[in-house]
Amino acid sequence: MRPITLVLSAFGPYAGETRLDFSLLGEKGLYLIAGDTGAGKTMLFDAISFALYGEPSGGNREPSMLRCRFAAPETPTFVELTFRCRGQDYTVRRNPEYRRPSRRGGETVQRAEAVLTYPDGNVVTRTKEVTGRVRDILGVDREQFAQVAMIAQGDFLKLLLAPTEQRIAIFRQIFNTSRYQALQNALKDAAAAEGRACEELRAEMRQAVQGASCGEDSPNAARLSQAQEERLPEEEIEPLLGELIRADEERQARAQARMGELEREIAARNAEIAVLLEAEKVRAEFAAAQQDLAEAEPKRAAAEEALRLARQAQSSAGDWRRESAALTALLPQFRQLAADRDALKAAETELETLRPLAQQRAQKLAEREAYLENGKKQLAELAGAGAEWERALAQTNALTQADGQLEALEKDLRALDELARQEREAAQKYLHERAAEREKQDIFARMNRAFLDEQAGVLAATLKEGEPCPVCGARSHPHPAALSGCAPTEAELEAASAAADEARTRATRSSEAAGRLKGQREALQNALAQRSEALLSCGDLSRAKEALATRMAEVRAQLREAKRQEEAAREREERRKKVSDGIPVLEAQIAAARDRLLKERADLAAQEAHAEALRGRSAAASAQLPYADEAAARARVEALNAQAEAAEAALKKAQDEQRSCAGQALRAQERVEVLRARLRPEREAALLAAQEQLARATEEREAISAQIRSTAVRLDRNCAARERFLRGWETLRAREKRYAQLRALSNTANGALSGQEKIMLETYVQMRCFDRILLRANQRLLAMTGGRYELRRRAAAGDNRSQSGLELDVLDHCNGAPRSVKTLSGGESFLASLSLALGLSEEIQASAGGVRLDAMFIDEGFGSLDEEALRQALRVLSSLGEGDKLVGVISHVSELKQNIERQIAVTRTPRGDSTARVILP
Repeated sequence: MRPITLVLSAFGPYAGETRLDFSLLGEKGLYLIAGDTGAGKTMLFDAISFALYGEPSGGNREPSMLRCRFAAPETPTFVELTFRCRGQDYTVRRNPEYRRPSRRGGETVQRAEAVLTYPDGNVVTRTKEVTGRVRDILGVDREQFAQVAMIAQGDFLKLLLAPTEQRIAIFRQIFNTSRYQALQNALKDAAAAEGRACEELRAEMRQAVQGASCGEDSPNAARLSQAQEERLPEEEIEPLLGELIRADEERQARAQARMGELEREIAARNAEIAVLLEAEKVRAEFAAAQQDLAEAEPKRAAAEEALRLARQAQSSAGDWRRESAALTALLPQFRQLAADRDALKAAETELETLRPLAQQRAQKLAEREAYLENGKKQLAELAGAGAEWERALAQTNALTQADGQLEALEKDLRALDELARQEREAAQKYLHERAAEREKQDIFARMNRAFLDEQAGVLAATLKEGEPCPVCGARSHPHPAALSGCAPTEAELEAASAAADEARTRATRSSEAAGRLKGQREALQNALAQRSEALLSCGDLSRAKEALATRMAEVRAQLREAKRQEEAAREREERRKKVSDGIPVLEAQIAAARDRLLKERADLAAQEAHAEALRGRSAAASAQLPYADEAAARARVEALNAQAEAAEAALKKAQDEQRSCAGQALRAQERVEVLRARLRPEREAALLAAQEQLARATEEREAISAQIRSTAVRLDRNCAARERFLRGWETLRAREKRYAQLRALSNTANGALSGQEKIMLETYVQMRCFDRILLRANQRLLAMTGGRYELRRRAAAGDNRSQSGLELDVLDHCNGAPRSVKTLSGGESFLASLSLALGLSEEIQASAGGVRLDAMFIDEGFGSLDEEALRQALRVLSSLGEGDKLVGVISHVSELKQNIERQIAVTRTPRGDSTARVILP
């Protein structure tokens, strides 16, 4: 890839359009990009990188920051690069996103755009597609291009002095070795995951052992405790769980046998007790009968006492019945009193409503009468509103008509100006056509004269001395006409004649058009002078426009005032009509209101008389009755009746209870006597003995049953624990084998083998790449240092505790001893980093499939070299261009200007922007 031309517009520090023709610099060799610091030397390479990939070469500039701040707002920002690759020329034009003036005012955002033109003329326009096509054409991406085509001294000095850890990160980006790092991490993660899986299996096995148990008297209790405390070897746990299961199985068999013996004993005792229980049943019945008798005697005595008290209460029931009957006879009077009170309350409520209502109606009647009087006064005041409105309306219409006439006059004056403009244009056109006619006529006259002269020459050529002239008859021909050799032909003469006629026709038409426009303008001007005189009293149209503007302003001001007065008059007339229409209605409403008020006052007086009568009757009734109202009287009647009924019911209940308790006591006494005769005391001792034996057998059976259940539960848990432990143990052995393999692979790939050098897989791959870079770099360094220095990769680290493999030493052939590159001087470090950069560039081109870039840029660093080192560095760089590579050196060192004749000069202007131009020897 070789740049041919580079065009920058409003890009970086370049405000205007800067065009650089790289073809002027030749096909090979060195050239210098010179200029002050910050003038924009490196920006040229950034522009090439941006044109190709849409990004500058470094990471410090965003594409949106590339527009020149010194550029004029209308100047577009773009970079256009024409480059040659494999003998074919390509052109790529690209602009970043930036803000520019909008055609409608303000600002708008110019979107990022890119165009790639192929040698055959095909065009690709989308930005991402252009970047991808450029990558395919060159065979390298932006990062590789920046590493191969631009050698920045500061960046490669960092690479020269970097420790292994930093150099790993740099080479990872350059040689894309991240896949090896990913493999290292994947192996480490897989080993860690397998280790965690093994630990999880061990935890599950430990949990299984925690679920096992045994009896306190078991001989395996101590070993089980050791296993649960993780103090027993894993291989002894499964046999221990088997022993626990077998011990519980034997224990369960013994318990089942003893349970059968107890079931048979309990059946025998139950049979014996059944025989003996018959006598015990009689004893129980006798005890129950005695208990019934003991309980019946107190109940009988209590019932007799209750009967005595009930008979005493029964004697008051007659008095309660008589009082109740007397009160019941008075209940109608209580109801009448209640009705009178309700009627009085209703009458008083009605009065409370009627009194304020009557007052409100009287007040409203007074308000309406006042409103009527006010309306009559307004009607008198507005008597002339209708005539006033008609006068205002007439004034408005007159002013509106005058305003329309003035507007028409204004429009016609503008039309007159337009006719005058058209007349002037027609006159100009006529003058132009007239001049053209004269020119065509002059051309025709000259051509006709030349044609006629040429005819005389033809005739003169036939004359002979002594023979008469066919025109004049003279025999002597001292001055015959000569042939000019440039006279027009007859056809040319006819064409000129036609052109002159056509010009005359056009001039005539232009004259006629100008005359028509003049007549129209004069007619309109005369008419407008008359109208202006009538409307403005100004017949001079030169002053009519100013008078018209003044008059229109006056008329429109008068019109606005007339409309305002008309609106006010209309509102007064509408108010007068509204008041006039409302007075009859209001008078009818007042008459009706007076009638309603008289009727309501009569109703109020009648209601007050009725309320007073009710009030007197209620007071007389309340004085005669013993209770305040019917509810109190009725409550007393119900209470008296209830007391009487309760006394009668209590007497009946006491009589029934006394008869029942006396009967129960008698029956209990008779049963006690009967059962006393059936008792046989000799079987009681045998029954007690049998019941004690049954209780002991039942208790032992429950204990054995509980033991069987607990042993069964423990046996199930121990079997499950053994099964879980065996399953985990078998899986653990397989996974531990895989874990050992993965851990060995991970330690090897990650440089973590104990006692070995700490070289990771990615570092090993980079070591091989680094060796190839150093092989290429040393060819340059030996030449630039006169065979003194050679770069060597350090064979091993100082210890096995840190990462190693990419440490760099320099071999000084003067003493044959290697030493750290950090001991080199500033100039020596520059030569070493330059060699390293050149070697890296060549290696990247080789690793990118043999991609060849025929142009290279080297940025700064030469200022640290002495004269001899500078001479040797230039000699090595010149050797790069001895083939077909063009090398651009970016520097402000003055010695380079003297040694490198071909240059690109970058100059900063006084206002701060920059320009660039090619300088050739």
